[in-house]
Order: sequence, then C-alpha cells, then structure tokens
Amino acid sequence: MSVLAVLSIFIIFGTVQTAAAHVDWVDISIDHAYYYDLDGDGASDDVLVNMTCSVISGIKNPQRSEYRVKLTLPSGLAYLVIIEVVGKYNSLFMSLKMFDTATEPGWYNVKVEAFSMGVQRGYSTASYDFDPPDKQGTGQPHAELIAYVL
Repeated sequence: MSVLAVLSIFIIFGTVQTAAAHVDWVDISIDHAYYYDLDGDGASDDVLVNMTCSVISGIKNPQRSEYRVKLTLPSGLAYLVIIEVVGKYNSLFMSLKMFDTATEPGWYNVKVEAFSMGVQRGYSTASYDFDPPDKQGTGQPHAELIAYVL
C-alpha cells in the first residue's frame, strides 16, 4: 500500500513556465471543473477542480511528484497552485477549491502539469475549459486541497 507522507500547497500569482521535455508518466483526468459558492459568501465565484492522477503502467512510482494547477481567466490573469506529493502512489484523487477566483465573464482554462522526481523523471499535462458566470465576486483568492491515495 502506498503512503502519502507530505502534501503542501503554495499559491503563486503571475505567469508560469512549462517544461521543455514531454515524457508521459501519469494519466491526468480532470474529472470536473466549474464555479460554485463554496465559501458561502453569496457569490458563485469559487472554482472546484476534481482530478484523478494514475501512474501509467510500466512506469516506476515516483517517491516525489509535483502538480501545478493553473487557472487562467479570460483576461489572461492566472492563479497557480503547486501541490508537492512525497510518497509513492499508483492513483491519487485531488479535489481543489480555489476561492474568489471566478471574477470575470468568458471562458476559463484549467491546466494541470505533473512532474515526477527521482530516478525516473517525467512530465504529463491535461487541460479543461469552462464558462463561469458574468458577475464579479468578493474576497481574496485562496485555495484548499483535499487529496487521498486510491
């Protein structure tokens, strides 16, 4: 059985560099991404992203991996959540709540980049588009993550 030792979250605002090499190591399924009123402030300005990440058959399970979840608004403003996972796993489900981030009309993009560290390095990515409401929200953007090993 895999053990998930450490999980940490960092939020960064601005642009993001992508990896140059593309060696798939994990199947990323963005199961759901949409806007809701998750914090109960009366505004549907929060984004929920559910994803399942499964290590590809034949790939050695990483001891350490990093997931970068980037939410890009129609204006180009981007929110980045970096999730560092220490411990081996075959499959990992994550539910990420990004509060007060759906603040403008138009199409939003969620991009997930996954990096494996250690002996067998790899990079995988997935993307998902959705269209939230036309109103602006309140509060400061922040995130909450729920993750468990499958």
